[in-house]
Amino acid sequence: MTILENYDWGSRTKAGRTPKYPWDEWFDGQTRKIVQGENFTCKVASMQTILRMKIRDRADLEVRTRTTDDGSGGQAIIFQYTKVEVTDG
Repeated sequence: MTILENYDWGSRTKAGRTPKYPWDEWFDGQTRKIVQGENFTCKVASMQTILRMKIRDRADLEVRTRTTDDGSGGQAIIFQYTKVEVTDG
């Protein structure tokens, strides 16, 4: 057995895979634009659902999303994760 001084628990999913999207980076509060075909390959509505579902068990975050034109005839999503004040009660 080995005792580890440090381990990066955020670098893998529960299933042990490397995450497909940089969630920790995306949770930083910045407003981001992701483009279908460049940053994700599923349908725009599916990606919006993924963005919402990723925080379903986290009371400390909420997400805003909007669909938009990517500037070259395709579709994109603008989104922002923001911290929510969690209160007891």
